[in-house]
Amino acid sequence: MSSRPMPTDLESCEMEVISRPEFIQPHGVLLVLREKTFVIERISLNAKEYFGLEPEELIGRKVTEFVSAANQASLEDLLSSEVVTYPNPLNISVASGAETCDYDGIAHRADGHIILELENRRSVSFRSNAASRGIEHHFGLTSRTLDLIRNLPSIAEAGAAVCRELKDFTGFDRVMLYLFAPDNHGEVIAEAKEPELEPFLGLHFPAGDIPKNARDLYIKNLIRLIADVNANPVGLYPAQGDLDMSMSALRAVSPFHIKYLQNMGVASSMSISLVEGDRLWGLLACHHYQGPMLVPCSTRVSCVHYGIVIASQLQVMMRSYFSRDLSLRKEEISREVKILSRSADLHSTIETRAPELIRLCNADGMAFLDDDTIFTDGSTPSKATIVELWKRCPRGPDTKVYACESIDETFSDIDMDCSPVAGFLVIHCSHDWQLMFFRKEYLHEIRWGGDPGDPQAEKKVLTPRHSFAEWVESVKGHCHPWTEIDLLVAEELRSVFMVFVMHQAVVLQKLYDELREKNVEIQQFAYSVSHDLKSPLVTINGWIAALDDELAAGNYDEAREAFERIRAAATRMGRLIEDLLAFSKIGRMKGEIDLIDMDELCQDIHEEFQILLGEKGITLEIDGNLPSFHGYETEVRRAMENLISNAIKYGCTNDQPRIGISGKKLENAYRFSVRDNGEGIEPEYQSRIFELFQRLDTSHSGTGVGLASVAKVAQFHRGKCGVNSAAGQGAEFWIEFGELGEN
Repeated sequence: MSSRPMPTDLESCEMEVISRPEFIQPHGVLLVLREKTFVIERISLNAKEYFGLEPEELIGRKVTEFVSAANQASLEDLLSSEVVTYPNPLNISVASGAETCDYDGIAHRADGHIILELENRRSVSFRSNAASRGIEHHFGLTSRTLDLIRNLPSIAEAGAAVCRELKDFTGFDRVMLYLFAPDNHGEVIAEAKEPELEPFLGLHFPAGDIPKNARDLYIKNLIRLIADVNANPVGLYPAQGDLDMSMSALRAVSPFHIKYLQNMGVASSMSISLVEGDRLWGLLACHHYQGPMLVPCSTRVSCVHYGIVIASQLQVMMRSYFSRDLSLRKEEISREVKILSRSADLHSTIETRAPELIRLCNADGMAFLDDDTIFTDGSTPSKATIVELWKRCPRGPDTKVYACESIDETFSDIDMDCSPVAGFLVIHCSHDWQLMFFRKEYLHEIRWGGDPGDPQAEKKVLTPRHSFAEWVESVKGHCHPWTEIDLLVAEELRSVFMVFVMHQAVVLQKLYDELREKNVEIQQFAYSVSHDLKSPLVTINGWIAALDDELAAGNYDEAREAFERIRAAATRMGRLIEDLLAFSKIGRMKGEIDLIDMDELCQDIHEEFQILLGEKGITLEIDGNLPSFHGYETEVRRAMENLISNAIKYGCTNDQPRIGISGKKLENAYRFSVRDNGEGIEPEYQSRIFELFQRLDTSHSGTGVGLASVAKVAQFHRGKCGVNSAAGQGAEFWIEFGELGEN
């Protein structure tokens, strides 16, 4: 036998290679065998107790020499198996002198060798109330537990049932469900125990109690038995070596952990890992206080399977509880979205709905930062502090939501100005506006199993807590933690608000485009004032001077002619001004959207132009069954009148002038055409004729506003217009109207 020096500080404990201790627990013997030949290369120093020979006498011999003939074939099959990771134990009889004993044989592979462990010698006097329980009881245990926990309302109640069942199955004095927090400290959320034992339920334990190297090993090996905390470990022979004992059932225990258990008064312990993927999220921790506790391998195998099934079921239940709570919060979000979606002004709606948004985020206050303005509601810091907190928040493409539970700890240099707020959550919506939610200080207590702030621990001296009596820590300067559901709700809200941000961007772009078009119109109008209106003004001014001269000379006939010229110029100016005024009103006085009967509308226009058509000898034909659609009837009538008037003025130049009106339904619009059989329009002019004040034929008295009005009406109806023509082949002017639907 041999023992090891204990690490001298906590750092040594965390750095300890606990998977390669080169020692075993003394309730069994470990053999390192050569592959295929099963020759013993190393063996634990307690070999004589099992084989009747010293370790050095066993090196180089085949293990099968010492096994009864009845077990040799089955042992060779086990050792030759490709997969020997935690099989059911094989009963092996080993002769030691005149005595033959039965053992549980357990094999696995490591570092290119076969590791064979023999334990549970039938004459061993370890207490083992559950020794007879093995794999045959596993399915009954598992199915009964699943039935018990299936409909329980909380993970704590389910955990309590699991602990009770496992305690009855294994015979331990205490069984606990121990969950790891994100910072790796643990909490006992359920337990089953003997009545006289002090309860551990609700106690927290520091992360250092189960260091990272131990947590990693729990993921690799799903069960760990320490049969006797006070037993001396046994070394291996030869002593030189670095054997991976991660999967060994007999692997010795870190002296640090042994001392830890002794300080708790534990005589024997067993831990079952609760793993999902590569994440250790909990343990089923079993403690015994009355003395050593050998749990046979068959029972341990049942416990491993039990842990795998129960871990999966508890995870399903936790996800179910999580989904239920998240679903309730999302229903609240949906109600708010319906209200927000009916608002044209998101900013004012956020301010109006602030109390509901605060409640939705389980917060005490909120701030809405919009460029240089800040709106607040509920409990918040000062506006200057809000701006400073926002500036200091992490941001970037991967940081859409940021949560802080303690401003005092995270931003210790920011003066909170006696604010009751302790934490906040910020939702980054865009570069110029954010939403921030605030929570007040949450004064609470954490019950620790011993003082986690032991000054000895701060000095990194390895002295595991000598007292595990409950130690209560009062937590100040923190808000209630932002849960995963809180963060998901925040991200959901961000998605909702981003839709509004994008909509706002579209609206702003539309306004920009409209402003740009208006600017073009203004420039054209300025040109009109300086050109088209200037011409009649020059005429008027010239004839006024002539009128003065003629009146002074007494030439009244000439004066009357000058007066008529002035009247004609003024009339032309008035007509141009009226057309410009009408053009400016298009789209501004919308009226109601109606179903427009285009057959009826075009017949009305035909009647209006009947006298003019008759005077010019023009035939106007309207195709039957023109499609009806929803739009602004006054504007549509204006566009059709302008197209027909344009055809009468410019398209009826041959001996038999003819105008035709037709219409059809397109995929996303309605197209109407006005055709003439006149001289047509040269291609180079076709792209300009819908611009304001463009007149290709100056021999007529048009103002150049009519076709520009047609283009504006089309745009107002989400449509477009154009012309198809060739010189000498007439022209077809067309306009398309998008379906606006009913008001």
